[in-house]
Amino acid sequence: GQSMALRRADFTALGVAGLWERSLSEDMSLSRRIRFWPKAVRFVGRALPPAIDGMDGQDLVAVFNRWIALFRVYRPEVWALGAATTAVKLFLLARAFAPRFDPVLLALYAASESLAMALCFAGFAACLPKGGVPRAAAWRAVAAAPALPLLFAVNFLSTVVVRTVAWGRYVYRVRGPQDVSAHPAGQAP
Repeated sequence: GQSMALRRADFTALGVAGLWERSLSEDMSLSRRIRFWPKAVRFVGRALPPAIDGMDGQDLVAVFNRWIALFRVYRPEVWALGAATTAVKLFLLARAFAPRFDPVLLALYAASESLAMALCFAGFAACLPKGGVPRAAAWRAVAAAPALPLLFAVNFLSTVVVRTVAWGRYVYRVRGPQDVSAHPAGQAP
């Protein structure tokens, strides 16, 4: 994975080569395997490489679709909680506009979403190398946070039934967490 380090003996004992051979996500498939493993697992956030890439709206939707699809495949209980949370947020947002416009409810909704995003970035700042997240990018994310549930609704709906996931030059046919086949993009899986 992009930020994993394993001892060779653990790699072999866990059967990681075989696990990764038929999975869609190295880290999510491995996390399922080590959930009850007796050895300690450490997260070292400061070892993560910063990656601030430009993307357009289509890229943004595709990235979120992939990650939400990964949770649908590997952690369906987390996916269901995220879908339910998104539904509640959309309900609150809709209530701010109907049956009559309620500016107080809209302000509370927007403030809570922005505050949650600001707290996430504060947590990230504690884990990442100094300067890992540009301040302007963090503030843009905080300002955009109230609109995220609209994007998430599209993502969750697109992953209700995960059959294929497009990633790079490949389309992955997903039959289950460990039953994934890769096909070049443009060829039907």
